[in-house]
Amino acid sequence: ASRAGVLHVTTSLRNDARWPQPLPVVVLSLSDVDGRVLAARAVAPSDYARGTQRLVAPGDSVDIAFDVREPSPRVVSFDFQLR
Repeated sequence: ASRAGVLHVTTSLRNDARWPQPLPVVVLSLSDVDGRVLAARAVAPSDYARGTQRLVAPGDSVDIAFDVREPSPRVVSFDFQLR
């Protein structure tokens, strides 16, 4: 990101199911070199989705973007979970 100590997270989710899917809560975990989780954040659709989109149609994608304050310079990996 353009600010020191802030990570700018971007990704895209695609619905490959045959039916519409609700936008998930995205859980981002940041870990150190030993695999210890240093921080985690659950990001609700209202925090990352633009507009009023509530469902992702079959074959469609949604872009996700949000900023996270880096908890430690020891962060070396991340993990996304969708709930």
